[in-house]
Amino acid sequence: MDQNEKRMWIQTLWEPIHEIKQSALESERQGIKVAAYCRVSSKDESITSLKNQIDHYTLFIKNKANWKFVGIYFDAGASAANYKNRRGFQRLLRHCEEGKIDFILTKNVSRFSRNTEELLRIVKELKERNIGIFFERENIDTSIEYNKFLLSTYSALAQKEIESMSELTRWGFEKQFMKGKPKYSRMLGYDVVKSNEESHLQINEKEAEAVRSIFNMFIKGLSLSEIARQLIQEGVKTSADKDLWRGSTVKNILTNVTYTGNKLTRVRTKDIFTNKTSRGARDQILIENCHRPIISPEVFDLAQKRLEEIKPKEIAAKPKKKKALSGRMKCGHCGYRLSNYPTRGVNYWKCDPSDSGVCHFKSLKEEALRKMMLKAMEEKYDFQQPGLLQRLGKELERVNQDDHFEFLRLKYITEIELAKQEQILLDHHQDIDQMEQAYFAFEEKAAKLEDDRKYRNVTIEWLQKTSSVDEWLEKVTIEHLRSWIIEMTIYSTDDYRVYWIDDQQTMIGDCTLYGKAELRPKLVKEQEKMISKESITLPKEAPVDMDTNREVIKIEPSQSALTKQAIQSAKNVELMNPFQALGKPRLRTAAYCRVSTDQLDQKTSLKTQVAYYTYLILKDPTYEFTGIFADEGISGKSLKNRTELLKLLEECKAGNIDLILTKSISRFSRNTLDCLEMVRMLRSLQQPVYVYFEKENIHTKDATSEMMISIFGSIAQEESIGLGESIAWGKRKYAARGIVKTGTVCYGYKFDKNKRWVIDEEEAKIVRRIFQDTLAGKSYNQIVKELTEEGIKSPKGKAKWYTSRIKAILENEAYRGNYVYQRTFTADSIEAKIVPNNGEYPQYFIEDHHEAIVSSSDWEKVQSILEERSAKFKNRNRKKYPKENLKNPAFVNAFTCGDCGSLIGHRRYVEKTYEMHGWVCNLADKLYVANRCKSGRFQQKLIELNFMKTLLSIKRDKAFKKAMDELIKKTDLNQEELRLEEALQDRIELFNQQLYEAVNEELNKEGQDSRKVDELTEELVKLHNELKSYSERKRQAQQYKQELNWLWKQLRKIDDKAIESLDVLRKDREVPFRKDIFTRIVESGKIFSDGKIIYKLKLGLEWSIDFKNEDFKKLISKQKAAERRAKKEAFLEGPEVKALLEFCQEPKPFSELFKFMNRMLPISEAHFRVTVLNVLLEQGRVKRKFPEKRSRRMMIYYSVEGVGDEGRVNF
Repeated sequence: MDQNEKRMWIQTLWEPIHEIKQSALESERQGIKVAAYCRVSSKDESITSLKNQIDHYTLFIKNKANWKFVGIYFDAGASAANYKNRRGFQRLLRHCEEGKIDFILTKNVSRFSRNTEELLRIVKELKERNIGIFFERENIDTSIEYNKFLLSTYSALAQKEIESMSELTRWGFEKQFMKGKPKYSRMLGYDVVKSNEESHLQINEKEAEAVRSIFNMFIKGLSLSEIARQLIQEGVKTSADKDLWRGSTVKNILTNVTYTGNKLTRVRTKDIFTNKTSRGARDQILIENCHRPIISPEVFDLAQKRLEEIKPKEIAAKPKKKKALSGRMKCGHCGYRLSNYPTRGVNYWKCDPSDSGVCHFKSLKEEALRKMMLKAMEEKYDFQQPGLLQRLGKELERVNQDDHFEFLRLKYITEIELAKQEQILLDHHQDIDQMEQAYFAFEEKAAKLEDDRKYRNVTIEWLQKTSSVDEWLEKVTIEHLRSWIIEMTIYSTDDYRVYWIDDQQTMIGDCTLYGKAELRPKLVKEQEKMISKESITLPKEAPVDMDTNREVIKIEPSQSALTKQAIQSAKNVELMNPFQALGKPRLRTAAYCRVSTDQLDQKTSLKTQVAYYTYLILKDPTYEFTGIFADEGISGKSLKNRTELLKLLEECKAGNIDLILTKSISRFSRNTLDCLEMVRMLRSLQQPVYVYFEKENIHTKDATSEMMISIFGSIAQEESIGLGESIAWGKRKYAARGIVKTGTVCYGYKFDKNKRWVIDEEEAKIVRRIFQDTLAGKSYNQIVKELTEEGIKSPKGKAKWYTSRIKAILENEAYRGNYVYQRTFTADSIEAKIVPNNGEYPQYFIEDHHEAIVSSSDWEKVQSILEERSAKFKNRNRKKYPKENLKNPAFVNAFTCGDCGSLIGHRRYVEKTYEMHGWVCNLADKLYVANRCKSGRFQQKLIELNFMKTLLSIKRDKAFKKAMDELIKKTDLNQEELRLEEALQDRIELFNQQLYEAVNEELNKEGQDSRKVDELTEELVKLHNELKSYSERKRQAQQYKQELNWLWKQLRKIDDKAIESLDVLRKDREVPFRKDIFTRIVESGKIFSDGKIIYKLKLGLEWSIDFKNEDFKKLISKQKAAERRAKKEAFLEGPEVKALLEFCQEPKPFSELFKFMNRMLPISEAHFRVTVLNVLLEQGRVKRKFPEKRSRRMMIYYSVEGVGDEGRVNF
């Protein structure tokens, strides 16, 4: 094995397998820490969705004995547009940084991230930490050398999807806005009702009174907070059904133009990636009079005027920094959260109800809160105890280390699911609601601990620098204290409750005195009571009737019910996964390989690919090996000559294959259209077959595969086209400098050792002769005939010369020593179609490129002769025939001449009223050819009728069925061959196993020795070829049977009488030719000079009948005779003869009858006597009478038709 072969084995077999081994999906390394990430769109669906995904990933990971399941990280109700709002995702990334995760499983790219830039950056950072992500749907594993373009494409699609959804939703609203149909949402004073699939606002009179009161009070001078306090006092609920009113809530009502019966749209714009809402980004649209108003425009304007008057001065807003206590302090009186109210130099904390005057809570300074927290710390911890600071630090570190939320989540979900299944199947009633509440409480606590980690980390670092308790007490901040305190409920500075990170509580003072937390509105002054609403109440209108809408409740599809036995066993072990009982069969998997050339290194490449895919298929327990199909030395631009690929497709159609593995799209096909057509055809089969393109990581089972194949296939196609165009561009640049390197030489020249053109004297003599004959006045045909008769070989080494070849030689500049570069070009790189260059590309004329065979003067003279001939030909009046419609396309390239072997071509003959189609041997049609074929022309009807009569022969002749039965028996395997086939399969199985073991053995070595693998692969290729011959015979026999059954069904449908009738030979009739049968069963045919046709059937037989041109002509004669008889009979029953019979009711001589007939129809005397009068006499319709003197001239004739006498014939 030389170095080149070793290199190919390494590149094609060892390196790809080593790379696969690096992936966590394939690695045998023990203890791989695997996590799963999922994102559910709704918090309400979180338990069900998590259960489904736990089942899925548990099954997935269970099949990997060396994997350790870390847990499931999830986010509920969070968008994938930005990871910063996803707590579970951030936690996953943190655990990756801490080394707790080696590999991540996720459903698809869009679940992980819909932001392309963000996704690629995260993948890159994790890759640098040797952490891979497996995107299951796209089948992308980033732990190995993945396709970055493919991942970015999928990510861009995910991002585009969310952008498109947002745009479509927005555009849908926009179209409704333009029609005057706004989008309504719940608001105080109105109910949203639906009628005819459209939303409308209907006044809620009770709430409307409150809205009118708000406007009334504000116009009368009450402040926003006073109105809010009044509403709380009156027990009015907000639109969100809350008791608490704020000044901002009141202001939102006062500024809402909807209450005037109008609707302002496009007020806010939301960014889908940052979730930030902005105002004024788009032009607003006001839709007027779209619903009933609650207040008048005049009242609304008064309210806006006062709002403008009391508007505070605008101060530049400073960026708000979230306080450490935000969301973690609750008022003990009313139960609402404390909010921060910053003033100049001092931060106050109070609940919103106290700000409205309906809660007794007194605001607290931030420093007071710090002292309260310190007091709680002193109550919980003994600050006199030595080593307290170390104890506090270790407690925080323990909380950070005790980070097993994912495991606890699995435990909660599994217990809830078990309880549900037991309740269904075993009738055990458990408080599932209580279990779910406990789970939600766990998630809430976990979220708080995760959010507080940043405080704990800072505090741990600070504690390491703090030397004493006194220093701690002096310098400790609220942010530090938040590391231990998770939440507080405050009644006053002396009475409050503290909740710690270790789930303990500390009560300072006496919190029991305050009772249940609720709003306690203060007594309001009499003048602040609700002012009469009558001053601004609008006249009430009749309520609008709306159709009652049924509520549609979406029920999540449940998992398959588990059996009682499974539930019982689950109590002791674990919940049975519903997928385990399915017993999924192995996929029958084949591989397709292709190399473009048949050179030695390419053959080595083919062997390495065979070894690689054999190992790959045998290694996977879900695969069943069904063979390797390999094409050698074949281009991937088209399906032509790719016999192994065509066999593979036939195996797929026969239902013998489920999956095809191939290296890349370009190996499968460089023609995108061909590739897509094959993929679609395979997927549309009764048993669908899918293709996995390894390099591009595309599986055609995926719904997006066609689009990805189009992208990558176009790239592969453009790569092929681009390579050819690059080479052509380089050659053009050389030609522009007068340097041309040609791969071939013209007839009459040859290459010397330096690849320069030199004259080949033997061929040059022929070239000179052709030019001299043309100068002497000989035509193309004469030159062709002489050269062929003398046995001179053509430029392609054939015995026959053609006029096109003579013309090409005479017009070629090369024969006078010049070279024209790029006279032709490749118009289609895929099909390699070469066409004349008519200005599409520049042509380069290189003078004196080589030695001339003919002089320039002779060459010029010949061109003048050719131009003169061409002009005469163009000026000739050529008859224009109508469009060709009746040519039978099934016969094109289907027949060859039985006498000379040339192709049978089509010819058309057009008369005034009739178009005739014939087929003729191409060699017989060339008058100038020396050894011209003697075969004649054959009418198209002859061939069509011959085929249909052949079908009748097949239908009736038992010999055909007998011959087919013998052929099928001979083709199919006998018992001995079946045993040999089985033995071959056993040997292949043995060699497959040996190859697998050899590859595995070499993989574990420092350097791989490919000799043994090479030997095994070579032997495997031979065995596969032997086995394929048996498989091909079985497939062929089966195909014969199927085609024969189809043929019998079609033959039963044929009307025998229609084929045997002479009417089909009439010029105005067509043969009932079955094109479908012809194209399906006829491979080719031979037509001999006597008209006999032998059909080579795709059924493996040759068949013919004794029906020749002579028989066809006899039938034509019979048909014409019958046609003449029918015409004659029709004439005798026609109006002319009837008139004649009426005319001779009285006896008339011959001369009068003849004259009478000539007045109606020009006819000769003899013809009249023979075809009319004598026939009527024979029929008895006319009788003759002789005068006394018997003379022919005096004979008279009279009609007897219809008389009915005994002596007369009654017609």
